[in-house]
Amino acid sequence: LRDRIAAIFSIPEVRSWFSGGWTSYTEMPILTRSGRQWKPDRVLVSDSKALVIDYKTGAEDEAHKSQVLRYRQLLSEMGYRDIEAYLLYISNKKVIRVV
Repeated sequence: LRDRIAAIFSIPEVRSWFSGGWTSYTEMPILTRSGRQWKPDRVLVSDSKALVIDYKTGAEDEAHKSQVLRYRQLLSEMGYRDIEAYLLYISNKKVIRVV
């Protein structure tokens, strides 16, 4: 387990997400105007910049991209303008920036 965690943290993007330069929100609900709740795995905020990150343990799926894009849209509606969205696939140690 220790080796798997070390391998994930060897990914430059992942290291930067835990660098301490961010305010971090983990599974913090975002409530829409319609009353629906969304829970991104991790949202990082620094000034007007935000990153939304979703962790996945299974195979890559286009639905995952749609999900993280929805999170990005919600952050935009909250007033953030500089937003990056990522998927981190734990099992194959792959980071995908979703645009």
